[in-house]
Amino acid sequence: MTLETTIYHDYYLTFATDAGQRVLQDLREQFHDRVSYVVGATNPVDLAFFEGQRSIVLALLAFVQQGQPHGEPSVETNSKEFAHGTDDEPGIYADPA
Repeated sequence: MTLETTIYHDYYLTFATDAGQRVLQDLREQFHDRVSYVVGATNPVDLAFFEGQRSIVLALLAFVQQGQPHGEPSVETNSKEFAHGTDDEPGIYADPA
C-alpha cells in the first residue's frame, strides 16, 4: 500500500464513523452546500474566499471516496447531488433554464 493510498484510507476511516459523519455533514452545511457566487456581488476577494472554503470540503469528500475499500459501506458525500442538482434545487453545473 502506498503512502497516497494509506492517507486516503485514513480519510475514509475518519469519516466513516458516526462522529466523522456528523463532522462531515457540518462541514458540508457550513461550506459546501451553498454556491460561492451571489448575484450582485462585486467583491472578487469575497468570492475567492468562499470558493476556497468550498474547495476544501470538496477535496475532503474526494479523499474519502478515494480511500473507500472495495466492499466497504460508502460514506455519504452527496457531492454529485451538489454538482448536478436535485428536483428542488439546481446544482452548480446545472444548465440554466
